[in-house]
Amino acid sequence: MANLLIKPTTGSGNKVIIQDQAGGDIITSSDSGATIENATFPTLKLTPGTAPGSPAEGELYYDSASNTVKIYNGSSWEVMSVAGGEAFGGIRTTYSSYVVHTFLTSDQFVLSANKTIDYLVVAGGGAGGGQVGGGSYSDGSGGGGGGGFKSATGYSLSAGTYAITVGAGGTGSNSTQGDGGNSSIAALIVSTGGGGGGNGSGDSTQGKGNNGGSGGGSAGRTTTYGSASPVGQGTDGGGGIASGQTPGGGGGAGGGGLTGVSGQSGNGGGGTANAFRTGSNITYAGGGGGGESYASNAGHGGAGGGGDGGESSQNVGILGTPNTGGGAGGNAYRGGGSQVDAHAGPAHLRRGSNGGSGIVVIRWTI
Repeated sequence: MANLLIKPTTGSGNKVIIQDQAGGDIITSSDSGATIENATFPTLKLTPGTAPGSPAEGELYYDSASNTVKIYNGSSWEVMSVAGGEAFGGIRTTYSSYVVHTFLTSDQFVLSANKTIDYLVVAGGGAGGGQVGGGSYSDGSGGGGGGGFKSATGYSLSAGTYAITVGAGGTGSNSTQGDGGNSSIAALIVSTGGGGGGNGSGDSTQGKGNNGGSGGGSAGRTTTYGSASPVGQGTDGGGGIASGQTPGGGGGAGGGGLTGVSGQSGNGGGGTANAFRTGSNITYAGGGGGGESYASNAGHGGAGGGGDGGESSQNVGILGTPNTGGGAGGNAYRGGGSQVDAHAGPAHLRRGSNGGSGIVVIRWTI
C-alpha cells in the first residue's frame, strides 16, 4: 500500500490541523514536528510496552515494567523526569504512606526535586565452593557468604539521575571462589558482594573462604574462613575441621556462619529482616550451608535466601535465592569426578552453585 500523504498544496506557512467532532484542534503541524492538544482532555496516551528495537534519538515509549516514560538519547534509554517532586525508576508500588521503587536489575533512579528517602541496598551473595582436581580429596566445600546489607532512614538525596546497580550472585566454579557483585546507589551507598565459599581440594589456598559483605565458609581440612570486609555489612564465615573433611557455613547479614564439627557441616548464618519493600519484614543476605562430605549432615542455608549444602544424593549445593543476596550452599564430595547437579544436569559437574542476586529498594513518603 502506498503512503497516505496529507499536506497543503498552495501558499506558505499553512498547517495541517486535525480536529475533533466539536471543532477542537487535536493535532496541529508546524515546520518541524506537531503539537498535540485537546481542550477538554489535554493528554497524550502511550501504549505500555517494552523498548522498541533499533530506536532513533528522541524516540519515546512507556515502559510497562517500571511504569515510566523513557526517551532514547542516541545510545541508551533514560527515564524522563517531570516537575512536581516525583521520582521514577525500578518497579514502582505504594503502601500505607509510602511510594516504593524496587530494583531487581540495574537501572536508573530519577528525582526531579530533593527528597528524603529510606533505602535498602543488598549485594549479590557468594557462590558455594566447588571441587578442585580429580577427586583425590574428599573435602566438603564451604558455603557462600551473604551479600553486604545496608539500610537507613531519613537519607537526603538531591534532585538528579542516579545509576542503580544490582549485584549478581557469585558464579560457581571448580577453580576459583566466586564472589557476589556489589550493589549501589551511584557511588553514594555501596554494599559489597558476599565472599565465595572455599573449594574442596585439600589445599589451604583453594580451601579458604573469601572475604566479602559476609565471609565465605572454609572447606574441610581448612580453618581459614572469610571475614566480613568492610566491617558492618555482615558477619564472618565458619571454619572447617583441620584434620577432617567437614566444611563451614557462609556468614549472613545477621549471624556468623557456623564452624563444621564432626558429623555436621556448618550452617549458614542468618540474614537480616527489612520491611521497606512491602511494609512487612522480608529477610535478606543469609549465608549458604557447608557441603556434606563424610559428615552425617550437610549444613543448612541461613534465613534470607541462603542455600543448603550439597548431600550425597544431591551433590551440588542449592543456589542462593535471587534478589535476596543469599549465599549458595557448598558442594558435597562423592569421589571420582561424579558430581552432578540435580537441578542443572551434568554440565554442572564439580563446580560450585551460584549465589543469589541482590536488590535495591528506595521508598519515600507521599
